[in-house]
Amino acid sequence: MFYRRMFSALCLVTLLFGCQGQSQVRGLVDGQYLSTSRPAFAVQVRDLPLLGCEKRTFKLDGLGMMGGLGVETWIAVYGSVKGPMAVVAHADLPRGWKWDANLSQPFSVHEDRLYVGDMPFFAQTFLGTPGKNPFTAEETEDGKPEPLWVIRSFSQRFNDDTTKVILEYREPLPDGMHSLTAIPFGQSDFLKNFASRAEKCFHVTQAVQASHAQLKTIPHLRSRYLDTRFFGTATPVGPVRLF
Repeated sequence: MFYRRMFSALCLVTLLFGCQGQSQVRGLVDGQYLSTSRPAFAVQVRDLPLLGCEKRTFKLDGLGMMGGLGVETWIAVYGSVKGPMAVVAHADLPRGWKWDANLSQPFSVHEDRLYVGDMPFFAQTFLGTPGKNPFTAEETEDGKPEPLWVIRSFSQRFNDDTTKVILEYREPLPDGMHSLTAIPFGQSDFLKNFASRAEKCFHVTQAVQASHAQLKTIPHLRSRYLDTRFFGTATPVGPVRLF
């Protein structure tokens, strides 16, 4: 009986230490965004200063849920409010939901499937909604309206489509340019060069280990604009549970 109890206690201790060793870590480690599980990866943003990294629960409206669907998200922002900017978002849906396919943003161009470092992504370039950049203040420092931003987005789904990773690179649209389909004379290489800058901005690796990570308040985070246009849409796997 004594040895049986000792064996049971040893199994329990081993299980507890095993669970601790497998605990999930997400956040900042040496300035890079890191996740040790689901999936395990790290993102280093080159040549742009860190602005902040937060864990938030955002509400996605228009998905048939009263009050919106809560999405647990870790989000890191780099760069400057005047641009360029880089964003890393890691979003988990609640149980019973899955992310839809990586549908294109309206009027997107240069859609592609490619690797950014060690991970595959779906890429597209599009214009942000005027005045609705989630990572800047309502007005610029000089009081002028916020510029129109051009965005190169890299997105991928994991864990049976319950997790999504989004990398975004943003720059103010150059003066004289008002769309991505009618490029002014002399700027024909803008989209190609912009896509190249976006891809070089991020360095993604898969094998990561860490015992802890940090968070830092993001100076500007207008949550109301982090909606389905940013994250994409989701659908229930089965009947929606209201209670």
